[in-house]
Amino acid sequence: CGPRARSLQLCARAARPSAGMVQGPLIGRVIRARMQKSVLVSVPYFTFIKQYPKRVVRHTKYMAHDTFGCNEGDTVQLVKSRPYSKCKHHEVAEILRRAKQS
Repeated sequence: CGPRARSLQLCARAARPSAGMVQGPLIGRVIRARMQKSVLVSVPYFTFIKQYPKRVVRHTKYMAHDTFGCNEGDTVQLVKSRPYSKCKHHEVAEILRRAKQS
């Protein structure tokens, strides 16, 4: 693989998923549950900043199909599923921890 092949991603190594890609089920916290059968889940991940040798936490928001009746603050596990709508292509597999009701 030369520099041109790397830039065009023709190299066999470029086709493999990188170590930083999220694989398998996602675990996150429900941040909005005001919709019918839909929730917005924030999934944290770590990224490394080379300039300052530190790890920082970033978040990705996923719309997910909910059949369990999740509330805001619940910790849930997501799995990839068929597209339910333009933005919604994950599904709540299970509720790992319920939020405390106050």
